[in-house]
Amino acid sequence: MVDFGDAEVRPGEVVVLLGPSGAGKSTLVDIIVGVLHPNKGEIFVDNNKFEYIPNSFKQELSYISQNVFLFDASIADNIKMNDLKYDENQKNQIIQAIKSADLFEMINQLPMGIDTMVGENGINLSGGQKQRIAIARALYRKSKILVLDEATSNLDNITERKIINSINALHGRLTIIIVSHRKSILEKCDNIYEIIGKQLKKVNQ
Repeated sequence: MVDFGDAEVRPGEVVVLLGPSGAGKSTLVDIIVGVLHPNKGEIFVDNNKFEYIPNSFKQELSYISQNVFLFDASIADNIKMNDLKYDENQKNQIIQAIKSADLFEMINQLPMGIDTMVGENGINLSGGQKQRIAIARALYRKSKILVLDEATSNLDNITERKIINSINALHGRLTIIIVSHRKSILEKCDNIYEIIGKQLKKVNQ
């Protein structure tokens, strides 16, 4: 069991959670996204006390793992997902989300632009492009909280740098929680927590 103590995340912050494999990072993420309920302790959301993450909080959150799910459809469809509308306003919102995720230049060079098909599970895209489409998806649905769970662990250094740049550009606009075992992810973060000896401890920057 991991003691998560009195860890705190404020709106607009970028918080990094470090720890080796098996330390308990995934357990904490599962609690944050509402998959698991803690067996003791209290959770405060906007100063309101809960025993576990409320559904209203889950609706504000987007979760991005190292294995991004994409279906065999266009880039636009994979960003807007269940939003069946596709008028000029939605198109502009998709383009704005793509720009914020640092994908506009790449997609603008494609013959079909945002209507380009990604292939089954995004086979026509690189790992970094799929991650940034997932970020664009979160921005399109106006998520207030972004949780990245080892999202760059399978990427090379150059691609990881592009993802970090995308995250840095969102600093202050979203609350971002980054879970990683790689210290290369540390940049422009407000707070760093590390799981040490089954306890979550704040690390001085």
